[in-house]
Amino acid sequence: MIPIAEYEADGATFVVPDLPIVNVMIDSLDDSVDQMDAVEGGEAITITPNQRIAEGVLFANNMIPFSALQGNEGVFSAIGDGFKAAWDWITGTIKSIWNFFFSRDNAEVAETTKKEIDEGNDKAKKAADGTQTDEEANSQASKMAKIADEGGDKATADSLKDAKSPKEKRAAIKAALKRLPTLNKTAQNKVLKAINLVEGSHKAFISIVSKDSPKTQAASDKMTGSDHPAADILIEMEALINKVIVKNAAFEPIVKKVATAKEVNAVISFGTAINANVAAMKTLGDDFNSKKNALQTVLTKTEDRMKKAKDAKDKAALKSEIGALRELVNQAVKVAKLIEITNVRLRGAHKALLEMFGL
Repeated sequence: MIPIAEYEADGATFVVPDLPIVNVMIDSLDDSVDQMDAVEGGEAITITPNQRIAEGVLFANNMIPFSALQGNEGVFSAIGDGFKAAWDWITGTIKSIWNFFFSRDNAEVAETTKKEIDEGNDKAKKAADGTQTDEEANSQASKMAKIADEGGDKATADSLKDAKSPKEKRAAIKAALKRLPTLNKTAQNKVLKAINLVEGSHKAFISIVSKDSPKTQAASDKMTGSDHPAADILIEMEALINKVIVKNAAFEPIVKKVATAKEVNAVISFGTAINANVAAMKTLGDDFNSKKNALQTVLTKTEDRMKKAKDAKDKAALKSEIGALRELVNQAVKVAKLIEITNVRLRGAHKALLEMFGL
């Protein structure tokens, strides 16, 4: 099934669309511009594969499909209702990313991560300090004993099982914390996979400012130093992303080191570093959100320019506008997606590490 942007009238539900669909929708606009010559000459045109996919997306969103071509007063009427519908889908998606993700979900994602990391760190600190409740100690001892048994460490398992008093149980847990990371092979593999995923997310942040294709690169080159309405906001967005990349440079060694952690304090320190990294990503989302008014100006100016394009002579300028729009929406979708997935992966890595220690 084609992944699409999902909205409700009250804005309660919004799913950031996948980049391939966003780019197909933009490609459908490009294809429509290529058809301007035929439209101007009164020729019949053939709907392209991109436009066919766009039809499905528009239909799924209860929007107008690519329809019969009519009129010649401007690009929206000359190329048909489908061009206007595809444009509306793209601009609606861009606005929704800002209105729903950067304005709302960005903060919720960061809050969820911080809450989970803080709870995990609190559990680890109490186990290391011996300040957990009796109920928590009983649960931890039982879980740790099972791991020790499976790992072939009978002495550690028996120590946890035989501890009677709360004091003895807490002492056995402290001792087990030093043994379990080397015993829990399944958890070790899970940790390595989780850390690899985190590293992949952070590498993806670095690639955001690189261009996706020769077509996009060409559009960006044309835009540089011009009066394209998207130029300034794109430069500002890239500068904001680079700030996070710089902070990631300090975070990456911490991620690599914790993959082989043998001390529970290393996991606690990792949790603290996660919170700082998540705060940086939230700030990035907040900074993007502050560009909302500038974004609206970009969309308004771009649409005005599109409306003035009436014939094949305007094709090159119009395709350049669409290329600039592609650059902007690709960057916004990537950032939103990466903030989401990086938070999920950081939570998963911290949880995997805690499990390796039997917590």
